[in-house]
Amino acid sequence: MTSLVHSIYDNASQYRKLSHELSRESESINEMRSINNERTLLKQRIQAKQADLRTLEAQSKKEFDEVRKARHLSLRSAAAALKGKKKELIAKEEARYQQAFENEQRCKTEYEELCGALSRLDMQSEGVQRQLDQFNRDRELLNRMYDQVFSNNDPAYPLETQLKTEIHNYTEQRRLAQRDSGRFRDADHNLGQALRETVRVSALLDACLTYVPFDIFGGTTVDVQQVIYVEAARKHVYEAQRRINIACTVLPEIPNPALLNVVSSNRFLTMQFNSTFIDTTWQAATHEMLYRIVLVQRNIENSMTWTRQYMQYAEGAVAKLDQAIENTKKSLEKERKRIFERVLAGAPPPPQITDTAGGSSSASTSANASNYDDSLFSPSYDAPPPVYEAPPASQIAQNSSNGNVMPPLPTNNSSFPSVNTPPMDNINIEPPIQLSPSQAPTHPPRPITPVTSNPDPISSYPPPQYVSQNGNNPFQQGRRETTQ
Repeated sequence: MTSLVHSIYDNASQYRKLSHELSRESESINEMRSINNERTLLKQRIQAKQADLRTLEAQSKKEFDEVRKARHLSLRSAAAALKGKKKELIAKEEARYQQAFENEQRCKTEYEELCGALSRLDMQSEGVQRQLDQFNRDRELLNRMYDQVFSNNDPAYPLETQLKTEIHNYTEQRRLAQRDSGRFRDADHNLGQALRETVRVSALLDACLTYVPFDIFGGTTVDVQQVIYVEAARKHVYEAQRRINIACTVLPEIPNPALLNVVSSNRFLTMQFNSTFIDTTWQAATHEMLYRIVLVQRNIENSMTWTRQYMQYAEGAVAKLDQAIENTKKSLEKERKRIFERVLAGAPPPPQITDTAGGSSSASTSANASNYDDSLFSPSYDAPPPVYEAPPASQIAQNSSNGNVMPPLPTNNSSFPSVNTPPMDNINIEPPIQLSPSQAPTHPPRPITPVTSNPDPISSYPPPQYVSQNGNNPFQQGRRETTQ
């Protein structure tokens, strides 16, 4: 006699008691469902009756006012008095008021009866709910007893072991999916903010390159305004990189984080401004920065797409895993109950099926297996495919090995000027699409091919309709040289 059989016999009395108590659970559930349906219908009737009561109360008040006017001085009572019909008018108004008052009282009585019926239903619902709470406590006791009895795996009952393994795997997958769902959402938020900052940078650089001063003869105000745009663009570049750093810290599995680096080896951010002479390299650095920021924008969009796809996959997996865990727990409870009933009935344990080298069971076992249900045990167990697969941890090691370290940023970014860019300052980023569990993807997304070069060069900036006479203006110097 195995240890499992000993444990079942030791807990037989508790099992029979709890099983007997839980056998009435379905009746209470059906009763609670019936009460809830009746309560819903009763609340609808109460609302309708309450509306009727308000209407009848208003009608009764109106008829009472008519009686008061008929009894006292009014145009209508004076006209009836002249005709000698005032008493008839008063009697008629009193009869109408009496009818309205009786209708109001009748409706109020019906309303109170409905409210009383609802109170009785609430009391009945509380009693049934106490029974359901007791059933839940009994079920917890039964499950704890099951866990204690089946703490060790018995090869004679492999299905119970398989179901326990599945529940453990589903629970671990759900934990990872819930953890990663929050990480994906945080990373998506920061990448969206970084994308907004890069769009602002593009708008500032565009305004800098296409700036036309009010003074057509040029002057220092041209350079000052353009330099303000450049300094503001620097501020937004650092803010964009800060958001990218946060996203890559929260979600280090983001593919190709090096292509999201807009700060390292960027001469646009390191060049110093000289108010007496501006070298033509400023123009080249600004164009280079514009090309680079567009490239980073496309890679941010790719990273957001990958993050959102994984977020939808993780959120859908959480719902599916909740359902899978619930269904598997029901199957496990059913299997454990079957084992208890089988052992307490004195039936022998089922034959243990072992796989031979050819993948089939032995002859002696096959002869005895015909007396048992083949669906109750499995000679070879294949774990179900995972519902959720977290981003591969190897991606983190690969990113680190490739030197994809987020660049350091200035500690004080508030010293840069703030410039509004009305055309593109309030860019709208589409929020993630909410999918139902049935619509959520069933497989983890693949990383999107990164953009390593700009296939669509930005050369659409129209030249200004003037020739600058200011030798310190590097942004229009190339244009001036071509016109001379």
